[in-house]
Amino acid sequence: MSDATMHLLEMDSELAGRAVELAVLTPPGFELGSDPLPLLVFLHGGGGDRAVVQYDQARFEAAWRDGSADPM
Repeated sequence: MSDATMHLLEMDSELAGRAVELAVLTPPGFELGSDPLPLLVFLHGGGGDRAVVQYDQARFEAAWRDGSADPM
């Protein structure tokens, strides 16, 4: 079972002229309406897609667990 929650979303982009896919990874225990957290914008580039965030989810979870990164 995963510690974090992955939210797979789409939003309309005027710049791209279409809807774009995005992924938001929230740390364990995060609830909407709770205290705000720092935001990390992870732009992978290279023509990939949001799957890269899903692929790296375990790395973010490990960093949150061992304290090498603050929840964000």
